[in-house]
Amino acid sequence: MPWLSATGMWLALCVLAVAGGAVRMKFLEPRLGELRAHQAETLAFIPVMFGLTCLWLRLAGLEESPWLAEVGRYWLLLTVAFEFGFGLLVMRHPLRRLLADYNLLRGRLWAVFLAALTLSPPVAGRLLSP
Repeated sequence: MPWLSATGMWLALCVLAVAGGAVRMKFLEPRLGELRAHQAETLAFIPVMFGLTCLWLRLAGLEESPWLAEVGRYWLLLTVAFEFGFGLLVMRHPLRRLLADYNLLRGRLWAVFLAALTLSPPVAGRLLSP
């Protein structure tokens, strides 16, 4: 299992996601409002994340790895742990604020992103396999 490589790729995706959040707050939120900016950033980042996953798999020679579903679940675990750890301990956000991002009925798309992140490695592997 390529744990070190998968962790490095997840860290790269985190850096890009944080940069995307900064762009969202500076440029999108003043024009679109918080909810629409969140939706736009989330929907824009999913294909970027998927494309980078494809590139990583190709460069690492992991297109046919039997571990890609586990990589997706690993990324999900890392992301949720980071979100709640950083959100609660560093940013001091209340738990209800963090959980609010999971409410699809209110237009929050975080759960959609997490599903895309989890499925990205195995789906990309199938698309890239000969």
